[in-house]
Amino acid sequence: MPNAFHFTLFGGGLVHQEFKNKKIFSGADFYAEVGTVETYLWYAITSKEVSFGDAFSASIGVNFYL
Repeated sequence: MPNAFHFTLFGGGLVHQEFKNKKIFSGADFYAEVGTVETYLWYAITSKEVSFGDAFSASIGVNFYL
């Protein structure tokens, strides 16, 4: 749908860990999230060609603190 406004839906979690030995890093965040765009979700619900899993994206990651 070109020239349209889209809504994104995201959910996730984050865990922060402080390190006792702070020689290199003082801490880290570990996170995971799942998201979709409302148009992808609509096509997954109304179309048999698009599976429900194809409408979502997932990410995991780590942030380090100096």
